[in-house]
Amino acid sequence: MSFMTKIKAKYILKLAKRLEQHDPHLAAELNMLVASATNKPHPRPTITLGSVLRASQTVVQTLEDAEIDFALAGGLAVKYWVDVRESFDINFVLHIKDIKTVTKLFPKGQDLPLMYLVRVEETDIGFLKGDLFPWLNEALLSAQEESGLGVKVKIIRPEYLVLFKLRAARDRDVSDIKGLLSLDGVSEKSRYLVNKFMPDRFDDIEQMIRENEFGV
Repeated sequence: MSFMTKIKAKYILKLAKRLEQHDPHLAAELNMLVASATNKPHPRPTITLGSVLRASQTVVQTLEDAEIDFALAGGLAVKYWVDVRESFDINFVLHIKDIKTVTKLFPKGQDLPLMYLVRVEETDIGFLKGDLFPWLNEALLSAQEESGLGVKVKIIRPEYLVLFKLRAARDRDVSDIKGLLSLDGVSEKSRYLVNKFMPDRFDDIEQMIRENEFGV
């Protein structure tokens, strides 16, 4: 990253901080802009299903012992609902106030604009700073407890995963969204939620629904 890019990123982050009280949605957008522009690829070792399960079980038990409200999001959550692609992405979403506790439970992680990233059992685990997303409370409240990852864990429901994926909007997120939209009832629920929380992306979700239904 160039020196000028670092300066611009620092300025945008300061601006986002000042906007948090007055316009939290815009603040979240600015944080995401910086994250996508400045986050360096995190070196990853060879990942196996065994290491993923061990890491997930360790993290889930630790968070539960600390009485933290959390749920599984990201690629593995999508894969639980619909098998779109192979994914070992483990992201847990939780309140920002609990991130401070997580940094003590799992020290030496990377504090990124959108998440705190740690490595457990040779597996990367992301703790999403959920309050940057205005639908967090609803998503956590509706999360469904399932036997995923070899342990009981709350998993974000498909319609809310659509919101998280739509906000990220990478190529793999688009394929995940289309997979989630193929599930019964998710298209209509997603229309409602996108219109409520991300009205500027309503045309995008409509286009994806049309492509799923009619191929155009």
